[in-house]
Amino acid sequence: MLPTDFKWIPRGQYAPDELTLTVGGRYVAMLMTKVDGVTWIARLDCHQPITAPVVTRECVSRESGIAGIEAWAVRHEATLRAGLCVYQQEAEE
Repeated sequence: MLPTDFKWIPRGQYAPDELTLTVGGRYVAMLMTKVDGVTWIARLDCHQPITAPVVTRECVSRESGIAGIEAWAVRHEATLRAGLCVYQQEAEE
């Protein structure tokens, strides 16, 4: 279950099944399909600057992608709310 203020919205008008997870109006993660239209990809830490590494995970299905992103959001809730760099904290741990 998602923390308060986290919500799923459509990623774009031309990608009806794709989703974006937001908190406080900021995009923090996306669930997208590859060009093949079959394989799902989770992109995490979307709110980071352009110089930050792109963090992606392949998903078995749309449902598993949603579950994985929600688990990630719960784990990093405080960091995501503060708008901090998750990947830097993980490197330090």
